[in-house]
This record gives sequence, structure tokens and C-alpha cells, in this order.
Amino acid sequence: MDCIKIVLKQFVSGISERLGKVEKSNTLCASTFCDPRFKHISFRENSTLEIIKKTIIAAIAEKYTAELCESHSEANAEIRHDDAKSRDVDELSIWFAFDQAAATIVPQGTSISKAIIEVQRYMESGIIPRQQDPLEWWRKNKYMYSHLSLVAQERLSALCTSVPCERQFSTAGLIVSDRRTRFSPKKAEMLMFLQTNHVYL
Repeated sequence: MDCIKIVLKQFVSGISERLGKVEKSNTLCASTFCDPRFKHISFRENSTLEIIKKTIIAAIAEKYTAELCESHSEANAEIRHDDAKSRDVDELSIWFAFDQAAATIVPQGTSISKAIIEVQRYMESGIIPRQQDPLEWWRKNKYMYSHLSLVAQERLSALCTSVPCERQFSTAGLIVSDRRTRFSPKKAEMLMFLQTNHVYL
């Protein structure tokens, strides 16, 4: 029994050593927050959750600002086009006053306030089952969270390379070199295992 307790303690200490600081990574935390299977319930510390919420809100606000700038440039082009037409419009028309009033209306709320509302709505919606595909969920709900879905698309994308995998290739290149071509595959595999795990042995 003592042997089992020692092994379990080593497992627990190894997990906490490797994964204890996982909440310090902004990339992993943002990905977790954008995953509808976890959202905000998987964070141990509220301070980390608040930091990630601010990061996501800032990213959404950037999307809103970019969209607003684009719509302004399109609106200015339309105004210039309409100005050319409006010279021929009769000022006594019943729609003249309405068109002037509609042109002066400015959309309410800032990009930050809209981003906060979108994140709050996302947090208040239910958590989906862990076995469900989060990307499929985002495909179905992208119109409900139009800007947050763009942020999630960036955060939940698969990484194109894996650093540990690249390190394994480098290690294999050092072990099986031009001067060591007679190694059997089994021996090369054992040497790679020892090289990778010598810290834990």
C-alpha cells in the first residue's frame, strides 16, 4: 500500500508541476473561454477569468471598430453619390425632412459596450455537453455572436506546428547521425526515450 501511495503522490506532484501554471498562459485561457463546453466555469481563480474577459472584450471591440470604419467609408461614398442626386430632389417633398433626420442619427453605444453585452450574453447561455463539437456549435450560433465568433475562430484554430514534436525530430537527428548508422530501431527508440525523460528518471 505504501508503494501505491508513493506512486500516487508522484503522479499528483508531476501533474501540478507540469500543469500548475497553465492558467498563466493567455493563449490557453482565451481558447478555454471561447470553448462553449467550458466557458468561465473551468477557471480556478476569478482574477484570471477577469483578465481573460477583458482580453476577449478588447478583441471583440477591435472587430466592431474595424466594421464601423468600413461602414463609415461606405456611407461616405453613398452620401457623395446621393448628394449628386439630391440636387434634383424637391425640398417640398414629404420625405425630405425625414431623410435629413435619418441622416443625422448616430448609432448608440461604443464598441466596448457592445463587446461587453455580447460576452455577457455568451456567458449566460448554457454550457454544451463535453462530447459535443465546439466548432459545430459556433457554426450554428455565429449569427447570434457575430463578433465573438470571429474571435473564437482565431482562438480555437489548430496550431500548424508542435514544438515538442519538432524537438523529437531534432533529438532523433542527434542520436542517429552519419557516424551512428548501425543502431537498430529498438535501440534508437530506447535512447530517444532516455533523452526525453532523463529528468524524471
